[in-house]
Amino acid sequence: MRFPSLQQYKAKLVSFAVAQPLFSRLVRVLLRIRSTSDSIYPIFTLRHFCQIVGADFKFLRLVIGRKFPYTYTTFYLKKNSPSRGFREINVPCNELRLVQRWLVENIISHVHPSEHSFAFHPGSSPYAAAAEHRNTKWLLKVDIKDFFHSVSEHEVYDIFYGIGFQKLLAFELARICTIPSTDSASLVSKERKIEDYQSNRIGRLPQGAPSSPMLANLAMRKVDHEIASCCAEYDLRFTRYADDIAISSDDDCGLDTLIQIRRQVFRILRAHGFDPNPRKSVIRKPGDRKIVLGLLVDTERPRLTSEFKNNLRMHLYYLMKPSGPSAHAKARNSSITTVHAHVLGLIHWARYVDSTYGNARLAEFKSVNWPKGTW
Repeated sequence: MRFPSLQQYKAKLVSFAVAQPLFSRLVRVLLRIRSTSDSIYPIFTLRHFCQIVGADFKFLRLVIGRKFPYTYTTFYLKKNSPSRGFREINVPCNELRLVQRWLVENIISHVHPSEHSFAFHPGSSPYAAAAEHRNTKWLLKVDIKDFFHSVSEHEVYDIFYGIGFQKLLAFELARICTIPSTDSASLVSKERKIEDYQSNRIGRLPQGAPSSPMLANLAMRKVDHEIASCCAEYDLRFTRYADDIAISSDDDCGLDTLIQIRRQVFRILRAHGFDPNPRKSVIRKPGDRKIVLGLLVDTERPRLTSEFKNNLRMHLYYLMKPSGPSAHAKARNSSITTVHAHVLGLIHWARYVDSTYGNARLAEFKSVNWPKGTW
């Protein structure tokens, strides 16, 4: 998106007869934002933001003050393993979701994440992350607990302020993108004494909001830098895909080195408010099976696992029977349309990783006697 030049902005401010102190401050804000990216939409105040987005000013004031009662709908999804409990999902109301999506498209997506991040930004993919670890001999994997919920409104404020927005607006945008937690203390008392904004519950990123993935990614930039510095000392490769950290070596770095690196990674994460999951932290030595983001990485190219292929083979076996789609959907307590989309998604991923194998499975998928109107 192309925005007016600095000279055009200045001319517009002059036409509005903006006082010199305010004129100078707005120009400084614009220059700070432009220094981050020319593609970021410049915003100066909450009211200016509402005019651009078409949002209701009073509604956003209530959201920022944590006073709108129906901002999010919360529900819980079972995690893959029953013993791991449930995952809390917070879905914003439609009006707030549209505002958050505008922020993603016009601001957040134009801020560069760490070079070690392979999720939630244009051009990123799990395959690219796995490919960084090809031919690995030693592999360390670390998982972060409650990744989104670990990012507080303090970190989100720092992101928006770092982009170049004024302090009050950075605070307001941080509140728009976070949900109150049970923790006490808040950012507002440090910024402005606005009665409507007072709240003793600090916000955190909601899992389910369109703005959360990219903001969580940007909040990890310092963490990524510190982990990368540790890995560089031992000539190790490091990637992060959301909450999945992978560190590897194609040399004989040894078990003691990876144990030491794991200890340092845990320390770095905790220092920045993230909680590593020791139960899901693993070290794979030479001869062990090495999987990064569901792909085998012990050869020149990432490969599909036998578990993935067996799962896809099972789907196609039942689907290719005479009453395949309806019977298979019923057995899975699902709809035919959902099964169609799920299996096709698996095949597209297989084609991305291994085109020969994936194309063969796609031909089988197309031979299934799907009911009319399935897609």
